[in-house]
Amino acid sequence: HMEGLGRLSGEGQAYTSDGAALATIKKLVSPVKKEPRKGTGPVRREFEMVLPPSRNSELVAVRGATEISAEMGFDEDSIGRIKTSVVEACINAFEHSGSPPSKVHLRFVADLDSLTIYVSNPGFDFDGALAASPSAGGAGALPQKRGWGLELMKGLMDEVRFESLDGGTRLVLVKYLNSKGE
Repeated sequence: HMEGLGRLSGEGQAYTSDGAALATIKKLVSPVKKEPRKGTGPVRREFEMVLPPSRNSELVAVRGATEISAEMGFDEDSIGRIKTSVVEACINAFEHSGSPPSKVHLRFVADLDSLTIYVSNPGFDFDGALAASPSAGGAGALPQKRGWGLELMKGLMDEVRFESLDGGTRLVLVKYLNSKGE
């Protein structure tokens, strides 16, 4: 600190940069106003998150999903749909992970025109959820408590699919930036 003050007051040797270097430095240290991408900027960015099996840990995932989707330029309705789907996906991942519950892994992939969310954990298996799906019962079937989360996610997101993994299944949720019908 004293050495810097001494240099500024003329004691010792002072160093300067040319105008171009100074402009570059100023640009690097100046605060940057965040604007929604709205289809511009980097083509693909990926974020990963691991949630412990603790109470309300899915809310951490919701915060991440909110920040990512808002930065991408999604409208409030779409962000709400994404948030609800992430909560439901995390709850299902914890419930279907076996006993004891294991960590839930999320990967958010922000592309130019879509947000894809991968939800998985060791032993994650949606076969039980699919079998309990309300639409799986057929006509005249009694309403079931389980399985509505999957139907909800299908209604909120543009794509909901499952991918086989060693030791389980990964849930994939996709929301397009310019969804049909929005």
